[in-house]
Amino acid sequence: MRHVIAIIKLMRPHQWIKNGFVFTGLIFGHEWTDLEMVRRAVLAAVGFSLVSSSVYIINDLRDREQDRLHPTKRNRPLASGALSATTGMVFAV
Repeated sequence: MRHVIAIIKLMRPHQWIKNGFVFTGLIFGHEWTDLEMVRRAVLAAVGFSLVSSSVYIINDLRDREQDRLHPTKRNRPLASGALSATTGMVFAV
């Protein structure tokens, strides 16, 4: 269970809220009743979220040595050793 929590933390889902801007087209275009458009917007938001998580993980992999020296970043899953670099690479892909 500890690994699952670390993986979720690594993916930074709190940053995904920005991907909600995908839905502005539905709202301002009055397309919220078109299920196909809603489906596409949801898929786009999920896709953007996964890609952004991948970028965060790659950055954390690259910076983990420097992050270990930082007062708050040292608690990130890769810098702290809660997750291995291999696990990070797997989830980045």
